Amino acid sequence: SVEFGKENMILEKIEETKLTINDYFNFLKNQYELTNNQIKSRENIGVFFGDTDNLVTRMYAKYYSDDLDFELSYDDYLLIEQEAIKYNNLYKIKIVSATLFYYYIYNFIWNNYYFYYFFSF
Repeated sequence: SVEFGKENMILEKIEETKLTINDYFNFLKNQYELTNNQIKSRENIGVFFGDTDNLVTRMYAKYYSDDLDFELSYDDYLLIEQEAIKYNNLYKIKIVSATLFYYYIYNFIWNNYYFYYFFSF
């Protein structure tokens, strides 16, 4: 599947550090529409593999909200998180994504210092 946010940033010449909450809302809406159209497409034979979804956008928003070089605040991230979950719940099928795995690993690594210390020796 197409990664709408990345494609849109290139097209509109938007720097990552300048992304706003409205950019993220735009990414979420359009990524949902692209993915949903691909799922409903006549070419779909009943199985859909996508390499991106709204949880990827949510993960990037979380990462960027923790960095002071980015315009996104943690409060912005919380709103983006709610919107991403809302869009993922709109699918008529259950979305099982490798993104979930990466999201949980990311949170575990960054929020669990024991993991860092264990592997740093």
